[in-house]
Amino acid sequence: MQIFTLSYQRRLIKTLVLMKLIVIFILLACFNVSASVYAQKITLQEKNAPLSRIFKKIEQQSGYSIFYENDLLKNTKEVSIHVINASLTDVLDSCFTGQPLTYTIVNHAVVVKAKEKTFIEKVKDYLKQPINIKGKIVDSLGNGLPGAIIKVKGSARATVTDNDGEFEMNFIDDNAILVITYVGYSTIEIPVKALNPSMALITMKRATSQLEAVNVVSTGYQTIPKERATGAFTQIDTKTINRNVGINILDRLEGVTSGLILNRGLPTTVGANNPKLTIRG
Repeated sequence: MQIFTLSYQRRLIKTLVLMKLIVIFILLACFNVSASVYAQKITLQEKNAPLSRIFKKIEQQSGYSIFYENDLLKNTKEVSIHVINASLTDVLDSCFTGQPLTYTIVNHAVVVKAKEKTFIEKVKDYLKQPINIKGKIVDSLGNGLPGAIIKVKGSARATVTDNDGEFEMNFIDDNAILVITYVGYSTIEIPVKALNPSMALITMKRATSQLEAVNVVSTGYQTIPKERATGAFTQIDTKTINRNVGINILDRLEGVTSGLILNRGLPTTVGANNPKLTIRG
């Protein structure tokens, strides 16, 4: 049988008490460190900023690293935030409000992940059925537009209106967008959710466009567009004439174009020594 002396028992008690105190101090230190980290204040003022920019600002001010996949941010909304000396969690909660994302803090890292759908949302997705749409494309007077093209945006699915301007499309996702085009009319895009699936009436507006300027050439016999004219044409205007310096108009015309020849040595009448003007063409 082992017998402990009183002094030994006292030393043992002191040792146990000391060990408990050490554990308590360690826990308090950890809590203080954690509290100091979460208590780091963040100041942000952003308007309609993408989450990626907000994350960089938070990293710079908090010392935390934020991990996420780029694909997660594709369906997120831009963030407008104005906070002064706010905590990390308050800023993150504000940024993630209304977003399809959530986050977890692990040590000195913020891990961003997709928010799990609720049970009700999962049931709705399971019960969601494609939509069958019937509709009619008309002009501003209510006349049907035959031959209008209706496409599902981002896919190869398309159809054309009949002689009355009516169309039908089956098994369309309720999140789809219809793109409608018709010659002479402005293209329109309409979400499927905004249509009455039984008979959607869609009105198109005429496109306004400027007529292109037509260059007209006069041959001396008729006036025709330049693209229809055969042969070469040169127009002599005041700017062309003023290129040369001379005492009369014939001196100024000399050499302005290859089709105009001025023969000074050939008299135009007997006994006269006037230059002869020849136009080749």
